[in-house]
Amino acid sequence: METNVRALNERNPLSAAHAHYDEIAQILTGNSHAQAQNGVSWVQELCQALNVPGLSGIGLTQDTIPGIVAKAKRASSMKGNPIELTEN
Repeated sequence: METNVRALNERNPLSAAHAHYDEIAQILTGNSHAQAQNGVSWVQELCQALNVPGLSGIGLTQDTIPGIVAKAKRASSMKGNPIELTEN
């Protein structure tokens, strides 16, 4: 969510997807005035509270990232992403 919101802000600030992320934030936070970044913060706080490990915590290393990125770019789930993500 954070990566999508950042990419939209940087590369497509007029995208209708912003409204979707605002709506998600409003649902997650229970605040009818919440915006996308509030939703990102809510998810980050949830991950901390649940002790969700980072990618390195599940065994990913700098060496494994390029292969994962290549596979993710071909995954059907990425076709529904609101913005094409870059490798950086």
